[in-house]
Amino acid sequence: MSSKTVAKEEQKTRSEKIEQFNKIMFYAAPALGFVIAFALAFTPVWHLAILAGIIAGAFYNKMKQGVVAGLIGIGLGWTLYVIIKTSTSNIETLLNQVGGIIFDSYGLGWLFKVAIIILGFAFGALGGTLGSGIRKLICLQKETTQNE
Repeated sequence: MSSKTVAKEEQKTRSEKIEQFNKIMFYAAPALGFVIAFALAFTPVWHLAILAGIIAGAFYNKMKQGVVAGLIGIGLGWTLYVIIKTSTSNIETLLNQVGGIIFDSYGLGWLFKVAIIILGFAFGALGGTLGSGIRKLICLQKETTQNE
């Protein structure tokens, strides 16, 4: 065998491995972001959930896929957190009272729950954007240093 055919076969197997890794990460990255964001939601450093979005988005070369991964992972993590907190604690009464103070109408606690969930989706989208953007920058730097 010539060295060209060996190099082509190595390149082919490498691209197949990358393709297989990308297929696995298509589902694993949002799940990883979900687990990290859900765990951070129960801690005093809940605002570090953006790191979960960065981690989830860093598995994608395309910015859109990174945004979606962060959006789904962190958004669903925060949604589950809100559901658990409102069903296991007395937070519903507090949210209704705050809604009564702000909007002069009792029973608007659901509005705050929706706002918290939207904030989680926003954190996820921002984190996913940052993660995939950082990956693009790192890959671009590697390519430019290899070409020099």
